[in-house]
Amino acid sequence: MAVVYFSLGSNEGDRLNWLVKAAKLIDNLVGKVIQNSSVVESEPWGFKSETTFYNMVLLVDTELTPHQVLTKVLDIEATLGRTRHGNVYTNRIIDVDILFYNKEEINDEKLVIPHPLMQKRKFVLQPLAEIAAELIHPVLHTSVSELLQQLNEPKPISIVVDREEFALLVNSINQS
Repeated sequence: MAVVYFSLGSNEGDRLNWLVKAAKLIDNLVGKVIQNSSVVESEPWGFKSETTFYNMVLLVDTELTPHQVLTKVLDIEATLGRTRHGNVYTNRIIDVDILFYNKEEINDEKLVIPHPLMQKRKFVLQPLAEIAAELIHPVLHTSVSELLQQLNEPKPISIVVDREEFALLVNSINQS
């Protein structure tokens, strides 16, 4: 078994619903969701948009290899209606990034783990610190909480849905 940390984001339509659906599909197709962070609201990063993002982090146990995880994540994004526009940042229904896969370092033409920009993104680090503050970045050799402090970004990111409420929303899909 491997542990994978994912960052999820959405800024189109019913943002919370897209995160819930993505989390459920990850649980069904990638591996068991062990923990989820709260959902936070943040400004777009790398482009301008009228709508803010909802972001969160999942911790998942999987038997899949890193490249199998990537294939499943891309399938999940496509199933939910995500269309890619090359390497350009744009509005999106759902975005699922692999942050960590165990303590592995992968850098090939299809996959880079750890995620190469996570240490620059408060909307990733704040929810990640909520569930894994002491996790050490295998390349930077720094804990998630230290990376968050080093950002020195005073702009607050507010919690819109707490951890427990989000878990209940995902679990309620089973009953419907």
